[in-house]
Amino acid sequence: MKTSWALSVLVALASAKRSECSQCRCLPGDSCWPSPSSWAALNSSVGGRLVATVPIGSPCHDPTYDATACAALQNAWNLPQTHLESSSSIMQTYFANQSCDPFTAESKPCLLGNYVNYAVNVSSSNDVIAAVNFARKNNIRFVIRNTGHDYFARSTGAGALSVWMHHFNDIQYRDWSDAHYNGPAFQVGAGVMGFQVMEAAHAKGLVVVGGECPTVGLAGGYIQGGGHSALSTSFGLGADNALEFQVVTAAGQLVTANRTTNPDLFWALSGGGAGNYGVVVSATIKAHPDATVAGASLQFASSPTTADIFYEAISEFHGLLPAMVDAGATVIYQMASSFFALNPVTAYNKTTDDVKALLTPFLTVLDTLNITYAVAYTEYTSYYDHYNKYMGPLPYGNLGVGEYQYGGRLIPRNVLDNNAAGFASVIRNITEHGVIAVGVGMNVSHPGDVSNAIFPAMRNAAVTMQIGTPWNETAPWSQMVADQYRITNEYVPQLEAVTPGSGCYQNEADFRQPNWQNTFFGVNYSPLLKIKQKWDPNYFFYALKAVGSDYWTVDNSGRLRTGQTEYPSIADQRDVEGTRTYCRRTAVIHPYLTLVSACALGPHKYLSYELFVYCPVHFQPPCLLSQSTGKNPSLLSAAPTELNMNSLNEYHDIVHRDKYAILYFCDSPQHCASIDPTYNDMASTVADADDMIDFYKINLWQHHDISDAAMVDKPTLLLVKNGRELERFCKPVPQQLEYMVSQALCGMTKISMVPYTEREDPGNLMYCIPAHK
Repeated sequence: MKTSWALSVLVALASAKRSECSQCRCLPGDSCWPSPSSWAALNSSVGGRLVATVPIGSPCHDPTYDATACAALQNAWNLPQTHLESSSSIMQTYFANQSCDPFTAESKPCLLGNYVNYAVNVSSSNDVIAAVNFARKNNIRFVIRNTGHDYFARSTGAGALSVWMHHFNDIQYRDWSDAHYNGPAFQVGAGVMGFQVMEAAHAKGLVVVGGECPTVGLAGGYIQGGGHSALSTSFGLGADNALEFQVVTAAGQLVTANRTTNPDLFWALSGGGAGNYGVVVSATIKAHPDATVAGASLQFASSPTTADIFYEAISEFHGLLPAMVDAGATVIYQMASSFFALNPVTAYNKTTDDVKALLTPFLTVLDTLNITYAVAYTEYTSYYDHYNKYMGPLPYGNLGVGEYQYGGRLIPRNVLDNNAAGFASVIRNITEHGVIAVGVGMNVSHPGDVSNAIFPAMRNAAVTMQIGTPWNETAPWSQMVADQYRITNEYVPQLEAVTPGSGCYQNEADFRQPNWQNTFFGVNYSPLLKIKQKWDPNYFFYALKAVGSDYWTVDNSGRLRTGQTEYPSIADQRDVEGTRTYCRRTAVIHPYLTLVSACALGPHKYLSYELFVYCPVHFQPPCLLSQSTGKNPSLLSAAPTELNMNSLNEYHDIVHRDKYAILYFCDSPQHCASIDPTYNDMASTVADADDMIDFYKINLWQHHDISDAAMVDKPTLLLVKNGRELERFCKPVPQQLEYMVSQALCGMTKISMVPYTEREDPGNLMYCIPAHK
């Protein structure tokens, strides 16, 4: 291990020096990358437990190719145990980006790519503190890893130093007593997996809430993301069972977080997102008395019956599901165009007769529809035995990893009560296009005396649903990525349409989910962001789609950078009215998002007519600012066909009207007044150009450290009707406007004005840009 570590340092130093920026994380080859002596000092401070990454796919590539070892690895690639004991491997193949992929050609170099460079094999909280301080001091990306279970691959990152929590797995029984809970509990190290604490609880006649996959860790992303369970109808979510955390902060301090000590941090860690507020080194969770647990499984195929009858049965099931949950069960089910299965029904403190009673109405439906099915019932004296039957065999379980790519949606109870047929119609459409859907029917609406960041959509959901398309390791990469985009652009939007106002369980979501702040966190996003800024004011912790993550972006090299939006260049594709388009959903509060993305269109040089040109005189050619013209009938009626960018002058006018900002181009106040009759009324609110400049700076940019060089010079027609509203609108603009401008210089000379499609969601717009060939 030490030999590999030393070799890795030498290789990094031998790399060609990379171009560096002042607002990004260091990578190997940069002059800011730590010296060998620095790495040696860190290794010494953590007792020699610094691990240099050697990707587990290395036996499949030259010069270390081993045909036997490679074949064995390929055969076991989709088993969780293949990745659990690695300090670097991840279970969602896409995020490795084919770096040292065991399924690519042996001649292809084995590169670290998106894998972490080093990991500290944590044995104590002091190891975590040492790693945090080292990464912060040396400006290195930092990630937290236990097992590698993460649909967003938040446990990896190029050039990162990781804390590998997997072996920090102590379990201690505690008798807990405070104003909110009195009873048994377990304090579990951050490396403890579900089956380990389940075994400890079983030995004491207790049960704990844990995931349906037994190798998922409890204290990390499971509880921090919410954590559903086969016991959720009885005892709530993982976050509902959290009592206390021991946390290493971004400042390198070990603190306690519970209902009375650092309660804001406790609230955020209990459902507010993984790996983002601090490094949880241990969590104390509630335990509950064991009891008789009844279960059932049921399966039927879509043939020999007709598709209409098959999907009618699914519709009836969803209409009956709330009653099953009300009877005390958690119902896990899977469906595709070829089959439907309940596997399992879990009924804590119930008997077989109870489960038969709750399934009888559905079996009656199947009998009436003349559908042949198989059903079986069980009754165990412990939850451990029930779990081992349906979700085992323990310790690794029966779920593969890396076999699907996912999206998801929380299905509200009122949809199942009032529109089961409409929901079933969506399920039919997406499953007939190759999607597999997995639902967890549960009731977590009454969690009891808890304080956590579980957002209302999760509480109101009768089902948390995952949808997935298969990931084939040997299929063309482009095909797999295209399937991902179909999840984002075709399948999830259908679920959204039938579940307005709901959201998605963040741990089982599409990593490209648009409007993710609202979809994953809802009304909790704003208070969570304040907590993030309090405990991590410099955004040391980063995780994809985590609260505040739009402070950073990941560029094509894997480097974390500030000063940009988090979103990547335009790549989402959708068919709109038969026209192949490139689309970007964007929150209304991100005015620069679409434009910077539009530059990625390169030679197409076509933008839809809600895009106008914004011309700071300090930059040529001008950068772009996008907003809808839907509130500007005058401009729409003019319907220009082309704007020649070189002919535009520096004068412009931004008016905030309703929710939208409108950008005007005009030569004089008279010209602006001719475009918008309300111009003269608003002009009277500002005395002169100098006042406008001061007003602009004070109300828009005071929180963003924008240099004067990035300001518009003498914006004589810049008017603000409602400064407070415009400040709210512009506040999410990244801190360095100048960097954004440099990214938007596309070298365009003119913009074609073409019809566009606009779909408004709560707080969201979709811009569709025709891809001219």
